[in-house]
Amino acid sequence: NTVMKLLVEDSPVGKARAAKVRLAAELAKLPLACSHDKDFQGCAARTLPVLVTAEGKLTNSNAIIRHIARTSAPALLGATPAEQGQVDEFIETTHEHLGCVVFAYLHVQNSGFKADRKKMREVLDSNLALLDSLIAGRKFAVGQSVTLADVALAAILAPAFSTLLGPSVRKQVPNLCSWFTGIMSLPEFSSVLGKVSLLAKECELLEKAGKGKKDEDEIDLFGD
Repeated sequence: NTVMKLLVEDSPVGKARAAKVRLAAELAKLPLACSHDKDFQGCAARTLPVLVTAEGKLTNSNAIIRHIARTSAPALLGATPAEQGQVDEFIETTHEHLGCVVFAYLHVQNSGFKADRKKMREVLDSNLALLDSLIAGRKFAVGQSVTLADVALAAILAPAFSTLLGPSVRKQVPNLCSWFTGIMSLPEFSSVLGKVSLLAKECELLEKAGKGKKDEDEIDLFGD
């Protein structure tokens, strides 16, 4: 197979997005070479990751993993038309209800950026509860085998469990924890994501959420 090139941003958010693509490629047994900041080749960081193929460039990690599945591993899209729809729905739900808030936290953690922590914590708790209910009793996110739904969820939970979600938060999402433990036992996931060390202490950023008034210079990242 021709080795495709993935341009990635060397930041916590960039690494999480790239991990999603690398997972899909690993499951599809597709050779993939990753290049970092110095090889952006004119791509703005906000467009990364970028998959460079013989037919051109693809941006947006969700579009990229769907391209990989369609061309190299159709089973990752779902076994039936109904499952394919569920996979698409799960990918979008994961992005909208977990990816956006986790990426916001990673940005605040690593940049010193001020944000409305109380609002962020409310959104995080609510969205984690939603995903925990969706994954309850499931070995795989959709159907009876690995799909892109598992790829999308694992790629965002890995940095969330290691940097944000301490013991008290994990206690509130037992279904997500159980699913994650199971999916990480698969060699493709452990190979790409490595050993995910669960955060031993409570995350200071989460613990301080809601204490005191919002500073006037804080920005609401989830404003209506």
